[in-house]
Amino acid sequence: MKLGRFQPLALVLTSLITILSIGIPVGALAYWAVDGASTSDGYGRLLASLGNSLLLATLVAVCVTALAMPISYMAARFPDMRSRLIERLTYVGYALPGIVIALAFVFMGTRLLLPIYQTLALLIIALSIRLIPESVGSTKSSLLQINPHLEEASRCLGCNLYESMRRVSWPLARPGIAAGAALVFLTVMKELPITLLLRPTGFTTLATDIWTATGTGKYGSAAISALVLIALSAIPTALLVGRQSKPNPGRY
Repeated sequence: MKLGRFQPLALVLTSLITILSIGIPVGALAYWAVDGASTSDGYGRLLASLGNSLLLATLVAVCVTALAMPISYMAARFPDMRSRLIERLTYVGYALPGIVIALAFVFMGTRLLLPIYQTLALLIIALSIRLIPESVGSTKSSLLQINPHLEEASRCLGCNLYESMRRVSWPLARPGIAAGAALVFLTVMKELPITLLLRPTGFTTLATDIWTATGTGKYGSAAISALVLIALSAIPTALLVGRQSKPNPGRY
């Protein structure tokens, strides 16, 4: 759309939004990081928290994707009352605040799940329940864009249901599956309440480091962790934005 003489005004407005939403916060973090670099506690803890964040986000993304794929397939290909109920139940965890889920798992962990209380397994389970709708929604949307006749053709050529899913459905739905996994990965990287209450003893992430540092007034250390978190979050964000500009090849 040609804006004519209003083009400079549009550029000013969009640039102002970028400066206010990205430039000023990142600039403030960079100032605190430089100012607090000399008084930082060292980068050993930062590297450990970075590794823990990547590990946790990867494990949760894999688990959530594995759980979301069959649920999404049922909702997209067999839309009956049972599949709709199962799909809608996955959104219950997303509707609840993270602190509520965390407190519920603390209660169950101390009474029913004591062997895995304060372990990485319980933390992954809680985060998976919280974030599975992000993957279900993306995967289902991708499956709905695939023409069902492609799967029917594979069945006519001798493939059973599972072979058709493996050779036709999932390859064509790969962009949606990857986008859901990237969204879950991004959310876990910056998630705080569940991680803070259910993490194993001594297990730190970038989000918990930021929380701890700001609580003790160490804004320099918090800014360094925040800048690292922003840099890591930019990768899945770029994948999500890139997917929006690519059509699904199975739609046509």
